Amino acid sequence: MTMLNNHHGSVETFYGNVSELNQSRKTTNDNSQTTNHIYLHPDSSHNEFDDWMRQIGSLLTIASEHANLKPLLELLVAAIEPERIFLLPHPSITQYGIKRGTEIMLVVDDGKIPSRHVFDGFLQLACFRQQPNMLSVHSASVFEQGLQTGHPYYCTHFREKYLVFSGCPYRLPQVTIDNLAEIKTTMERRFDKEITEVVACFETTKTTVNAKQHLSLSVIMLHQSISKLYKVIANTFGNHIPTEIRRLRELENFAARFLPQIFAAFPDKGQLDRLDAISGLHHFVYSEADALLAADLVASTDCLMSVTKEAFRQKYIMLFGEEQVLSIENEK
Repeated sequence: MTMLNNHHGSVETFYGNVSELNQSRKTTNDNSQTTNHIYLHPDSSHNEFDDWMRQIGSLLTIASEHANLKPLLELLVAAIEPERIFLLPHPSITQYGIKRGTEIMLVVDDGKIPSRHVFDGFLQLACFRQQPNMLSVHSASVFEQGLQTGHPYYCTHFREKYLVFSGCPYRLPQVTIDNLAEIKTTMERRFDKEITEVVACFETTKTTVNAKQHLSLSVIMLHQSISKLYKVIANTFGNHIPTEIRRLRELENFAARFLPQIFAAFPDKGQLDRLDAISGLHHFVYSEADALLAADLVASTDCLMSVTKEAFRQKYIMLFGEEQVLSIENEK
């Protein structure tokens, strides 16, 4: 799974695995004898130490499947001092080689949101033994506003069933059964309607690419199909992608905040960059290599469509406890 730093609005998200992190930081000290320590001991800050130990003890019961994350959660509590921590499982999608992972969602006071540099180390710990785990940081003020206004993402993901730590003296607001049912219906209908439109557009594009006709138009249509799908994912969870975000890699980063499994569809991010480049050139002379790239992109986009539908189906079951069936599947 690819590492990303998606900083938009008041959410900062880091995804990745250990090997990719090591490759991305060429200046890291490779001395195997170097050991980094974090010491927590009472001295002149005795009260602070007591507070840390009290908060670590506030970790709620963690399911056995997340037991290996407990040391990391304790360190996050001590170092970041989040107001709340939530854990969301992301099931595997075996047919595409996507491993099971866990998203660690931190709600942090607006004035305590840490820098990217601080989170690099935590990401390495989260991805220990190559587990595709994720960290996301959410501003406390935006989190509270999201719950108060009935935002689909915050009301479905930040619920007591996923809460594993609370350092906040106030009880977590609960979404009413009626409101949750309304969100479920809206989310399902929106995803079903919009992805059906995207799939129809992509099928037309696939036909022209496979026939090697109108390559220039096909590339533009392919770009539109992929970008529209990323927007469908964000829209489903009540988050509209800002118009200034246009590059496919940036769109992918934004959409992956809601369905991180989509990263598997394009392991080679250079494909997305190349598609951005050639789709924006009106008088570009397409080479044979570009024709091959279009064919490869069709296969990757096919994978993206399938992964998106399966990842949404899995999340729908996790959030609402019911199976979700797309009308597009019924037509087959």
